[in-house]
Amino acid sequence: MERITQFAINNSRVTIMALMFIVLIGTSTFFTMPRQEDPEITIRQAQITAYFPGMPTDQIENLIAKPLEKKIKEIPEIKEIKTTVRTGQVTIKPSVYDTYFDLAPIWQDLRNKMDDIKSDLPEGTSGPFVNDDFGRVSVATIAMTGDGFDMKEMREVALHLQNQIGAMNSVSKVLVMGVQQERIYLEINAARLSQYGFAFSDLVKQLKNQNIVLPGGSINADGRVIAIEPTGNLQSIEEIKNIQVKVPDREQVVYLQDIANVRRA
Repeated sequence: MERITQFAINNSRVTIMALMFIVLIGTSTFFTMPRQEDPEITIRQAQITAYFPGMPTDQIENLIAKPLEKKIKEIPEIKEIKTTVRTGQVTIKPSVYDTYFDLAPIWQDLRNKMDDIKSDLPEGTSGPFVNDDFGRVSVATIAMTGDGFDMKEMREVALHLQNQIGAMNSVSKVLVMGVQQERIYLEINAARLSQYGFAFSDLVKQLKNQNIVLPGGSINADGRVIAIEPTGNLQSIEEIKNIQVKVPDREQVVYLQDIANVRRA
């Protein structure tokens, strides 16, 4: 160490030139090296999920997890497989050897094999689903607002933009976030309901029989409000208003709009 220090002192010109050279190289590298705010990271792991609601863990393991693992092991590029089994669900994470860099063909092979094995899984199984998007990052976030437009109109514009941007060659994926699902609300008139002799549960039952889905947890018994998901069978609020419900213990039917205020939100 003393020799290096002594050499630097005795050869000050060489030392100064070396320092200037290092500074110039460092400055040049700083301004020319590639940089990304959200660099894409190559993740050599995919995730496969399959569902069978209510199936015990031992059956999930034997009937779904093991057949999937066996199929995945047919891919020579797969290094290891990690499996998590829960009631009604299995999650499998296969990893690829570090020597492989072009992962797209490997994941496509994985998808093909998962499609092939679907018919061998128990009837009622949902999946398997393959997700290999871990390494992708968002390069742009676009916020959309619209004074005077309702959520339905904004959703239609957002979906149109999604299609237009997704058609660009340099874009691999476009996601629309924050879209509110449209619902039809029935605000029940308690006085009219009582006048016709309806019990709240009777009305709900008849609406279910009309193929209207009543989401769980959306019925407020005190406020008499039902949140109803629109279905493909009902195309407008007018059709919902004109649903006929049978009056209990009478040979009479009334329209839904006679006992409830129907609105879209």
